Amino acid sequence: MASWEELLIGSDPGKHLVQLYGEDDRLLAKNVSRYLATGLRRGEGLIVIATPEHIQAIRCHLVEDDRSAALEAEASGRLVYRDAADTLASLLLDGRP
Repeated sequence: MASWEELLIGSDPGKHLVQLYGEDDRLLAKNVSRYLATGLRRGEGLIVIATPEHIQAIRCHLVEDDRSAALEAEASGRLVYRDAADTLASLLLDGRP
């Protein structure tokens, strides 16, 4: 069985991973940023739908890893962050999908 590191770095385009993280937000942010960094290196478009706190932590890890790539991807619209509550609300009509 592959390690998380191998799964995050070696993921195929168009695939998804799910991580159950409990209370460890730091581990979640670190792993999500690793997964996104792989997509950035491939030139993929990326969207992050998360709480503001998670967005801040994920963005911080990405910028620490490769500042110029992360900021360029944001500026070009290839990396987009969306608030989870706002995104969910935009998909509902009278509280229903």
